[in-house]
Amino acid sequence: MEVNILAISDAVIEEDKSLSWQVNALPAYLSCFLENSKNNWPSGWVIVMMHLNRQCSGYESRLIFTLSSGQTIETDLPVTLKGKVFQVVYFPANIKEIHFEPMTSVGRFQIDDFEFIKISWVVRNYLMLRRLYHTYRVQSDEVLYKVGLRWYMPFFQLDKAYQMTSNFRGYSPKISYDKWISQYDEIDHHDEGKITKKIRIWNRLPKLTLVYLGENNSDFITFKMELKRTQLYQNYNVIHKGELCKEYLNHKWIVFVEPTLTLRVHALFWLAYEIKNKPNAAFIYSDHDFIDEDGQRYSPQFKPQWSPELFYASNYIGKMVAIRVDLIDFSKLNYWNIFEIVLSFIDKTQMLFLQGLEVIHIPNLLFHVSGSQDIVERQYILENQESLRSYFANKHVSVQVDGFYEKYIKLVYNVTSKPLVSIIIPTRDALYHLQICVDCLLKDTLYQNYEILIVDNQSIEAATLQYFDEISQHNQVRIISYNKPFNYSAINNYASRFAKGEVLCLLNNDTKVISPTWLNVMLGQLQQPNVGVVGTKLLFDNGKVQHAGDAVGPGGCADHFHSGLDADEPGYMGRAILAQDLSAVTAACLLTTRKVFEGLNGLDESNLPVAFNDVDYCLRVRSEGFRVVFTPYVSLYHYESISRGKDDNPEKMARAKKEADYMRNRWPNVIADDPFYNPNLNYSRPDFELSRFPLVKKPWQL
Repeated sequence: MEVNILAISDAVIEEDKSLSWQVNALPAYLSCFLENSKNNWPSGWVIVMMHLNRQCSGYESRLIFTLSSGQTIETDLPVTLKGKVFQVVYFPANIKEIHFEPMTSVGRFQIDDFEFIKISWVVRNYLMLRRLYHTYRVQSDEVLYKVGLRWYMPFFQLDKAYQMTSNFRGYSPKISYDKWISQYDEIDHHDEGKITKKIRIWNRLPKLTLVYLGENNSDFITFKMELKRTQLYQNYNVIHKGELCKEYLNHKWIVFVEPTLTLRVHALFWLAYEIKNKPNAAFIYSDHDFIDEDGQRYSPQFKPQWSPELFYASNYIGKMVAIRVDLIDFSKLNYWNIFEIVLSFIDKTQMLFLQGLEVIHIPNLLFHVSGSQDIVERQYILENQESLRSYFANKHVSVQVDGFYEKYIKLVYNVTSKPLVSIIIPTRDALYHLQICVDCLLKDTLYQNYEILIVDNQSIEAATLQYFDEISQHNQVRIISYNKPFNYSAINNYASRFAKGEVLCLLNNDTKVISPTWLNVMLGQLQQPNVGVVGTKLLFDNGKVQHAGDAVGPGGCADHFHSGLDADEPGYMGRAILAQDLSAVTAACLLTTRKVFEGLNGLDESNLPVAFNDVDYCLRVRSEGFRVVFTPYVSLYHYESISRGKDDNPEKMARAKKEADYMRNRWPNVIADDPFYNPNLNYSRPDFELSRFPLVKKPWQL
């Protein structure tokens, strides 16, 4: 049964005859009707099929049945990462209308091959069992148990089990935080017993000294009593900050805690476990959430691994941190809060890393923060903005430090020297976009010490060749011919040999400068200690985010963070608008030094001629000890893949698969656990939603 669809409100606007639509307001529904029929809808089991391509941030979709009685029934439609919908759905009797909700945010979508296929009970069983078999085969026993799947369900609760397996689709219904807590985060008596047993068999118990950073003595006494009552791990001292003296410096670890914090029962155990099992640990922090006046938990802060830039911007570490005593400079602890303590420690981190020491992030909610999240985050600016200014002034770092969105701090580093930047732009015809790209660079780039290298990859159109002749007369533009088949990596490597600059900028021909200071901001960031690569925010032509850094692993191999958000939307933990260290950024606009680029032999032209070469380069940069930083404080438009097109034919698809397979074999550890995402978050795609099957291994379960 082919299904036709029609917009039923002004929220959805049809754009063309290929069923491409724009969603301008919510909720947005389409009305379904059968071709050549009076909408005599089938009842019973039906396959719902379509291909759904979307640009948005809210990916949930569903069918809504309105019955003759007026009752409405909603059915979720999970979608694969490639946009395929193939779901067995029960159609109730006496359907009056069927509406389709394609997404839960504004944006764009396109629908192809929309069908309802009536099936028998036997076919229904076969299709459900087939999906169950695949899920049981590829998922671990631990994951299956966590999502609620049991061995007997295919025999006695097939429909329920089928719905659970649908949650493994890339775009599946979201899970509420309350439900997530009940499934994955509660510490019950069974867990407590295992923790106690672990502690009992340890032959060495690390001694922890907890330093309470509050001023109120009665609050301190309450904190001590609460620790004694709740903590499963008891090998600790707890003192007020005024009591810290040489006696306690004999202990190897100090755990600093701020007021309004409540440690969970397993918190000190997990800290002790990391200390015991990771002798190279330098300091340790964990995830946390907030708790309101009614005792309800909300807003989990699932954090990335150590990122100095994100720490400056938001103090994402929170209200508890454990640091090795011998690494603390007590003379610099002026204000006695977590931010000041970690700030005094930052300058040592690179030296520590070279010595084999590391910062440990525990991907578990070890504490709650009481009160209003908004007040806590606003207080960060009030308390620490001047501290940051003093910190950078003492280091003689020229930087602009400003409040941002009323609860973050924006750091824009000033360019300290003015090296020549070689901007490399590969192209094959696509004159319309190339001309916009180059003309905007020449007109709107404030930083003037640059050259543009346009790399001509076998252009044939007369207008393009004429433009090359004209633009090459500009004293900052050169045309370089690359007369071989398209290989993005080889093209950039080839062009770098002709570049005169000590800094290289890889730039796509389908980009357009929005922020005149783009090169100043990126270069200022690149000139900071130990930075090897800088990327920036890219937008679709409708103003939505196309790229705000790359996730490595979520989505299968590599995917963009925050795609589909509004340009100025903060995103999860503010990460769409804050500078931060990441695993990778895109070469659609990437800044790196010639020294680092040549030292790594450029992009991998043998194994990654088209895709993932930028991600691989960033990972190699990080493996050499350099940082990869994303800065969103400037942005460009990006009209993606204009020249080479999409991977939409068998040859291109085979090449894309080969490159993805190479990445999975080359970088299995990062792809399994991107350090700048979080294993509690959805790994089907990097959308910062809660995971329905967290990848965290709890130490008492090992």
